[in-house]
Amino acid sequence: MKKILFSLFIFIVLSNESLFCDDFYLKIYYLKAEKSKDSHSSEEYITVKGNDVTYSIFYTGTRGKYDVDTDKSCVFSNNNIENIKNTIITGELNVTDSLFEENIKYKEFEIYCNINIDIRMGGNAYSIKINGNIDEFHDKSLYKNTIFLISIIREMLSGC
Repeated sequence: MKKILFSLFIFIVLSNESLFCDDFYLKIYYLKAEKSKDSHSSEEYITVKGNDVTYSIFYTGTRGKYDVDTDKSCVFSNNNIENIKNTIITGELNVTDSLFEENIKYKEFEIYCNINIDIRMGGNAYSIKINGNIDEFHDKSLYKNTIFLISIIREMLSGC
């Protein structure tokens, strides 16, 4: 009888192990580029898997004084991860949605972006895609909240 109860206990603990594991996953690709006579761009890659974070940014074209290619890894605190999750939820980024430039014009000057975000949180998967001239998105909450999320993560990365 003790063996059966012990086996049942082990089975219950192992089958409920997923309750104790956080399946949080976030992957962000963010290209921001300027089309002009002094064109330049930046490409950022952010991956958060549980508490493990990798971050890379690469610059092309004309560079500013602080535009230095960076590649780093760190571990975020549980508090940081909860802040990211709360930003996703309050910013209504726990959706599958997209924004694409509607008025394609060939201009001599424009700042455009290409953003791809994959989120796995609470057993659900979400995907956000934004592509086009930033001027068309400046008043869209999906774009503003996405940029806010990226800036929050950048700030957290500066401390690790």
